[in-house]
Amino acid sequence: MTKLEHQKSAWQLVQQTLATQPIVSQALVHQSELYFERYICQPMTFSVAPLPAILLGTQFGGTKIVGEAVEPEFQADFFTGFSVIIPANCATNWHFAGVTDMALIFIPLTSTEPSHQAIVQYMQDITAPIPVTEPLLSMSIQHIAQDLFKQQPNHQFVNHLAMVALEQVKRELEQQQEINVKPSYQQLNRIQRLIGYIQNNLSQPLTIATLAAQVDISATHLRRIFLAATGSPIHQFIIHLRLKKAREFLISTEMPLIQISTALGFNSQSHFITVFKRVHSTTPARYRQRFST
Repeated sequence: MTKLEHQKSAWQLVQQTLATQPIVSQALVHQSELYFERYICQPMTFSVAPLPAILLGTQFGGTKIVGEAVEPEFQADFFTGFSVIIPANCATNWHFAGVTDMALIFIPLTSTEPSHQAIVQYMQDITAPIPVTEPLLSMSIQHIAQDLFKQQPNHQFVNHLAMVALEQVKRELEQQQEINVKPSYQQLNRIQRLIGYIQNNLSQPLTIATLAAQVDISATHLRRIFLAATGSPIHQFIIHLRLKKAREFLISTEMPLIQISTALGFNSQSHFITVFKRVHSTTPARYRQRFST
């Protein structure tokens, strides 16, 4: 079975599950042999059986989507501008509260393209869907959808956007891997306790001294074991979690920036804006304007 034939069974299965004809359904003229579909779905609740391909989904518009996987346990809410990476062979359940405009890209499990190969390798150890709020990913996928909807699509432009999307997926998976604790590491229990404390106390200062006290070690020892166990300096890990939560607040709520900055432990609103812009190359206000529902 060729890659395209293998994918065909995946996207045909999704079409049958949705019982809806896509408004765009097309193989991308690209060495990775991606397959692209765009749907406008009515409110529904449905289950998707395990697929023989990695699935990348992006919501363009509509109301909240609730997605879940039973094994391993996973549940997340998705809004306009959100994406999700679903590993192959992962059964999922979905609820569309209203009319939903979305795109799906089916990614085969073999490829000669470097970014594609890296994605497949990273996903081998991932068993649950990964929510993504990266704006460049959703924007590139939306531009693909817009161009493919034309009578004469610019396939060279579409290929370029597909490469951008793959690169963004690869970077997201790299970032996920950087903050995952190595299971064999001898300090696993201590690091897991620390990560749980950080996640539950993002509004607090979270100084090195405070964190070290939580696990009864020195600040120097904490820095060393956290970096060794996760591959990420502890301050970068905290910023990553705070900005991830900030993106969710910006898209799904109307919380003022000052309230978000306080809730996530930034020194001030200006500090929050500075950090957000440094990482995302745009201000929180512009990010909200672009991606809010």
